[in-house]
Amino acid sequence: MSFFSRTHFEFMKIEPSRQIPARYRDEFNARLAGCLKNRIFTFCISTAVLFFATLVAGFYLTPEISLIHRIKLFTILAVGSTAILLFNRQSECGKCIIRSKTHAFVYILLLLTVVQIAAGAQPTDYSYSHYILLIFFSTVMLPWSLLETFGVIAAHFAAFFVYFAGRDLSQAVFPPHDFWR
Repeated sequence: MSFFSRTHFEFMKIEPSRQIPARYRDEFNARLAGCLKNRIFTFCISTAVLFFATLVAGFYLTPEISLIHRIKLFTILAVGSTAILLFNRQSECGKCIIRSKTHAFVYILLLLTVVQIAAGAQPTDYSYSHYILLIFFSTVMLPWSLLETFGVIAAHFAAFFVYFAGRDLSQAVFPPHDFWR
């Protein structure tokens, strides 16, 4: 028997629907869809409030960024959040679980797009804190399976690499460090 036998990877396949009697599966799926709908609502509201708060705090911290750029970010985020919340209201069946997770992934892509657009306002600065916070919120607040988590993390890394590919790092000011000497 090899190391990579089926028993070593059983922890990756958690299927509670096998252990639930057939007559209760519909109720279980409806309650799971409702729970997922509430988690996505909380995720959308908390991340939108966090991004809106950073936009407002940016008026004092970075006054050189134009008001038009901030309004553009605010509009994209408000319209996207509202659309995802409206589309997500229809989760009551087992198929709606997949639809809700798709809505959550689309919202994560929207947030990554907003981060990319926000970074364009300051071409000489570089920051990765938005990506770290967003990957934390998106993997902790939503109930993803293991494979779905890898997809979410891959989307974050792809956005992070696109961020650095489009930056002119020759003008960036990096913090000083002495460990290279």
